[in-house]
Amino acid sequence: MALFANFTSFAAFICAYIFSCGLISIRFNNKLLSHQKLICILVSLYSLIVNLLPNQTVIDVKIIAAGDFAITFGPQASVLFFLWWGAFNINVS
Repeated sequence: MALFANFTSFAAFICAYIFSCGLISIRFNNKLLSHQKLICILVSLYSLIVNLLPNQTVIDVKIIAAGDFAITFGPQASVLFFLWWGAFNINVS
């Protein structure tokens, strides 16, 4: 279930990134820049590979009660967070 959650949250982030890049492109009347496309492709590939490798993003989820749970993250979880945060917080003027 955690793997599905990772994929769907990534899909939401990548769709938001593409949508915002598209809005900026329409506003300034130009196409998506090559580095925007490259960021999208590289982050997508990295996310796919890391999520398919076992124990890299989520190691364990312990559910104690409704709304009371503990998630043990793997070594790549923080890398994905900062990679997504950096890719989607590009300031375009």
